[in-house]
Amino acid sequence: VTTNDLLQHQELGKWYDLYNRLTRGILLRRVDGLVSISHELAASPVFSMFRKPTAVIANGIDLDAYVPLPAPANQVPHLVFIGSPTAGFAAHGIDKLVRLAELCSDLQLDVVGYSGFDGRPSLPSNIAFHGYLPVERYRSLLAGADVAVSSLGFHRVGLQEASPLKSREYLAYGLPMVVPYIDTDLDDLDCDFFLKIPNREDNVETHAEAIRDFAYRMRGRRVDRSIIAPRVDSAAKEAHRLRFFEQILSHTKK
Repeated sequence: VTTNDLLQHQELGKWYDLYNRLTRGILLRRVDGLVSISHELAASPVFSMFRKPTAVIANGIDLDAYVPLPAPANQVPHLVFIGSPTAGFAAHGIDKLVRLAELCSDLQLDVVGYSGFDGRPSLPSNIAFHGYLPVERYRSLLAGADVAVSSLGFHRVGLQEASPLKSREYLAYGLPMVVPYIDTDLDDLDCDFFLKIPNREDNVETHAEAIRDFAYRMRGRRVDRSIIAPRVDSAAKEAHRLRFFEQILSHTKK
């Protein structure tokens, strides 16, 4: 369970929405258990109504596959965002990144995955849209960034809790991060390389100055991997998943 599929299919149009509503129960009534990426989704009535054993295992990453990037020596802080229009424009909050560029003219923002933003006739000069890039090219942008920004608009799709894959990649490369939601693995951490801001429509308007100050503080800094590894590394998560499968198998054999 990676999303609230009822809300997701509403965005796809009425026929997809209707088809999903008519057929989702066929699958969910027959499964022996659910693995949810968040406590919020696990507790949601749209899934809990099926009364299935449920494990909460957030998105993880194979940290051994990533070499942390050294911090750049920027005088002007650079922020980076990676996204995909096909993954949900509303949740990414690209319009908020544009607004952040307007409010903080002394920050440089790089957006990967989007070629531009159609909602504004003109864009601030301190935000650049790079479109889709191969790994080696967007890695170079990450290497030059002081801070990464995660999705700014989960509230728009009815979510308060998340663990986006891009956030795990940011952390694997060592980038400090702006976190505008409850992170399933990291919310209880009290670390100076995370900036937590509210998950609401005005989060950039009310916290632009905090984001700016955070970006300046993070110049020359990288995330301490020893702190995040036990929480986000996929090896521990897969061990948890297999234990849950074993519990399900044990129960079904009785």
